[in-house]
Amino acid sequence: MTILPDAIGAALEAAAGKCGGRVERAGGGPWRLALANGRPFEVSAVVDAVGEWLQLDAPAGGGQDAGRLWDALVVNGRLAGAAKLALAAEGLRLRAEMTLHRGDVLAARIASACCGFKDALSALDGGPGAAARIDTGPEPPAADDLAAACREAGWSVSERANGLVAVDLECARRFHQALLRPRGSGGALAAVELIRAAALPAAGRAAIAALLLAATARVRLARAAAEEEGGRVWARLEVAFESTADATDLDHGLSALAAACSLAGDEARVLQHEGVAARYLALRNLSIRPGSSHAGFTKEQP
Repeated sequence: MTILPDAIGAALEAAAGKCGGRVERAGGGPWRLALANGRPFEVSAVVDAVGEWLQLDAPAGGGQDAGRLWDALVVNGRLAGAAKLALAAEGLRLRAEMTLHRGDVLAARIASACCGFKDALSALDGGPGAAARIDTGPEPPAADDLAAACREAGWSVSERANGLVAVDLECARRFHQALLRPRGSGGALAAVELIRAAALPAAGRAAIAALLLAATARVRLARAAAEEEGGRVWARLEVAFESTADATDLDHGLSALAAACSLAGDEARVLQHEGVAARYLALRNLSIRPGSSHAGFTKEQP
């Protein structure tokens, strides 16, 4: 293990203190972070079998109404840090994954993820959530610094005049290129746009959301996101990097983005077709909530 359990526990304690929470652990089991954001919620923190990754996980609520999955994509697109909403077998979850190769930034990364969890829950509950967050961090990295770090990690990149860095991803079946840009928070965001459409039917939104959120539950670091403006719709896969990201972080993140694109990129485009989307929802035993103006869904009762 790169970081010993006692050091991980200390980082969790420090992060919980910043977020107004507390940490508990029974024996050698997972750590439990008790937090509150209008309503209390508990975050589990688990180290993987080989001791290289820490995963934070919490339920996003809803019970059988796992719903508003398209809304979850939109919320993801507004979150700072590595926090994300993802769709696991037990329903919609709050997730964040981080490598354990650097103990000096672990507490800050955990605290950032927990703040993201609070933002996500607030937004899903109808509050301001992440939409009200203002980036107030260090100066964002320059494009040439990002490009140099990607090259150091072995990726093929090209710099663009608008400050973006294009990174060629190694994906199965189709070529994908990620656009890496600095963020005002001092970090960076790598994204692959999968869908740009004038409009999407409700079934298409629900199916695309279910697919991408499920894929990013399986792939560490990858996050599914969406935006809407003036009737147009965008859906993408992305990885957010903290301001402390190094070449190792960039390598892990870009590899995760390539894996997520290989897993769901082509399928997401197909689900723009209403008939295919409806069939996909039926196969997953999902249905759109009657009367909903959003692409939320409920599990059909047996």
